[in-house]
Amino acid sequence: MKRTDATARPPRQAFAAAHPPWAQDTTMPLPRTGTPARHDAAGHCSIRAAALFAHRWTEGAVTAALTREGIQIHTFRGAAEWVAAVQTADFDVALIEDHGHQLATCLAMLRFRGTACVPIVAVGSGSAEQFSAALRLGVADYAIAGDAGQALVN
Repeated sequence: MKRTDATARPPRQAFAAAHPPWAQDTTMPLPRTGTPARHDAAGHCSIRAAALFAHRWTEGAVTAALTREGIQIHTFRGAAEWVAAVQTADFDVALIEDHGHQLATCLAMLRFRGTACVPIVAVGSGSAEQFSAALRLGVADYAIAGDAGQALVN
């Protein structure tokens, strides 16, 4: 189908003139939240994560992998504390270990108290049953905590 003059795209030069690089916003929205990313004085992106883990090994592996990438991890010891922080504090993402009934309980608490404004990522061993159950519960993503050589796979 041939485009008419009314539906034709403007040439690249016209777009570049209408949108000069110096006038563009340099903050990048985070996925699903619309919140602009924070940057430190050096210009590095600063992402804050609220985390709840059942096992120390998983906590250590995930924290090490994400802090290497510049993500600040704030670990909470209880489900109620984690849920309150996810709903009220200024976090960009929420991490929760998929262990026993912890994931279902925490997500039920979030639904009962209202929706969370941040994406929730479940961290676990990654069986097909765990993937599907976590997605049915409403997590945004699932990360697999592997062995020491492969700490976190998404």
